[in-house]
Amino acid sequence: MKEVVDILLVDDEDEFRTSLAQRLKARNYKVLDVASGEEAIKVVRLRKPDVVLLDRKMPGMDGGQVLKEIKKLSPETQVVILTGYGSMESATKSGRLDAFSYLEKPCDLGELVKTIEAAKQEKIYSMARREIPYVKGKTFKDWLVGTHNSRPGFIILGLILFSIIVLAKPPQSMINMLSFAKTGKSSDLVAGYADYRKMKKGQTITEYYSNYAKHKIKEKAPDGTVITRLLTADEAAFKAKVMLGVLVVAALFWATGALPIGVTALLVGAIMYLFNVFPPNLVAKAYAKDAVIFIFGILALAIGISKTGLDRRIGIFLLGTSNSLPKFLFIFCPSLAICAS
Repeated sequence: MKEVVDILLVDDEDEFRTSLAQRLKARNYKVLDVASGEEAIKVVRLRKPDVVLLDRKMPGMDGGQVLKEIKKLSPETQVVILTGYGSMESATKSGRLDAFSYLEKPCDLGELVKTIEAAKQEKIYSMARREIPYVKGKTFKDWLVGTHNSRPGFIILGLILFSIIVLAKPPQSMINMLSFAKTGKSSDLVAGYADYRKMKKGQTITEYYSNYAKHKIKEKAPDGTVITRLLTADEAAFKAKVMLGVLVVAALFWATGALPIGVTALLVGAIMYLFNVFPPNLVAKAYAKDAVIFIFGILALAIGISKTGLDRRIGIFLLGTSNSLPKFLFIFCPSLAICAS
């Protein structure tokens, strides 16, 4: 089912405004019409319509002033200038004020409808650039699917998978691996363990992990004395299942865009802390590596460039140097590939 576009029509000519509003409503558009720029600003502040059809010449606030205020209140709302005083000069001026399009009135209804549909699509792109979630429709299915960086359905699925993995009984093969003592032979069951070389001969993964993560449990002996012991294989298996669940959830969230990448990365550390996989200092140490800081910096820089539109300006500048197909194919593309690599 086609989604209804929310339109605000602003024009001081009552007959034209009423007639156009009725014709647009007959096309299944949701239309609210007002007669002044001041009223339009009030509506935008409260309602934030998809598209504004704005008359350029009005008493009081003219179209240019209203357009500036609309963009301050709702930058993603697209404004189409309608005027009976059309000229290239006024069109250029409207373009500098960030109008989506410029049409002379009376304009062809078919052309106006095409412009409205294009403006609606541009609003979606504008919201994506500003990282504003856009959810089409209001059904439960739409809510579950959500939008990029906000997908409740996949978040719920991730929580279910994590719970299943953590609560499941550990397989005997996992217990055997965690209990196997290092012999130093290439056929060792634990030879594939990441810290195998750091383990002492005769030491199990459970013992090595307990010492490394400082998991030493104090218990009372039958005689009342307090003793300190390391984790058992079953207790270490629980920690292993937590990390396996984290791996599955992180992969799911990154692949589907259920949460922003940065939030997912921080969620991994939060789970490690909450389930006491590592103490806080070791969790923090995992984020303090040069590679992590470098990636965070690159992401922050990329977001800044995208939000300011610098990426498009750089792209246009670079493409401007390739004014022929041979230059584009044999100079620009290879140079870009080398820089990217």
